Amino acid sequence: MGSKAKDVDYQEIRQVVAECFSRNGVEAMAGEKINPYLFTIQVSRSIEVGKVSQVFNDTFHALGVLPTEVLLSPGDWCDYCGLFIDEASDAYLAMFNHPDAKRFEKGSEAYKFTLRGMFESEKSESSDPRALVGGIKAGTLKSKTLEGYAEVDAELYDAINMVDNTVIYRDFTEENIRRTIGVSTIRINRGYGRGDNPSNQMLWTVEKVMLVDGNSNECDPFNVPDDFWPTTIAIHLGQRIG
Repeated sequence: MGSKAKDVDYQEIRQVVAECFSRNGVEAMAGEKINPYLFTIQVSRSIEVGKVSQVFNDTFHALGVLPTEVLLSPGDWCDYCGLFIDEASDAYLAMFNHPDAKRFEKGSEAYKFTLRGMFESEKSESSDPRALVGGIKAGTLKSKTLEGYAEVDAELYDAINMVDNTVIYRDFTEENIRRTIGVSTIRINRGYGRGDNPSNQMLWTVEKVMLVDGNSNECDPFNVPDDFWPTTIAIHLGQRIG
């Protein structure tokens, strides 16, 4: 297989996208071919987030780059597709590969054309806790939006709904850091892979985000002592606002 996608392949992608958008009654703002196997589409943030997630997930499923049982929400991504928020354009942004990219082997020349390969090549931080802390302090590891997103099981969701000032804990990983550091609100989804049904969501203020070590000691993410080794992220909720 060559490194360039055939024109007919690109036309097939455009046809699938057009059919999914037409079926869902959503209009795209813009679309772009990033490399021979990676595409983007933007949709205005004025459109209800559930509708946006629906059309993008339909597109991913139709192209075969996302398993049909998996649903992505803004901020989520898999190996060959993702759904993000582009603050500069005030738009929802979908990134997805041509289905042929699923056959590329990790480490191959063509692998860099996949979303997974692109993210791995751009990743500047390691999984070492001190490197992650350094990324937070430098401002390179943080959320791209002021609104975070979390999925919790039904039992925890119901417990959060009953009282203010609950704390949600997440493992100290780069992905979770990018979902939490810098957010002022967080949208909580009841259950996993349920999409964006408003009846299964809550919006809460975030009082603070703290780092926690193995002894349950908390620390300001921007003032971490050298002898403090984070293992967990604590998201302190304030009040429900939606």
